[in-house]
Amino acid sequence: RAKVKEAGAGFEFEVQIVASVEANPDEDLISDESPMGEALIGRAVGEKASFEAPAGRVEYEVLRIRR
Repeated sequence: RAKVKEAGAGFEFEVQIVASVEANPDEDLISDESPMGEALIGRAVGEKASFEAPAGRVEYEVLRIRR
């Protein structure tokens, strides 16, 4: 699980990166093949991850990682 903060807005939330067959955005289960999942994989606490979303480019800061 990763706790992230949206850059600029300060909105914090937690997601879990899972295989695509397990993904369920309503339960914050994000596919490892999704733009957000791909951007977060390999990031460390304090690093930023950005990607293209339907609403435009978004950026998140990684606040915590739990395994």
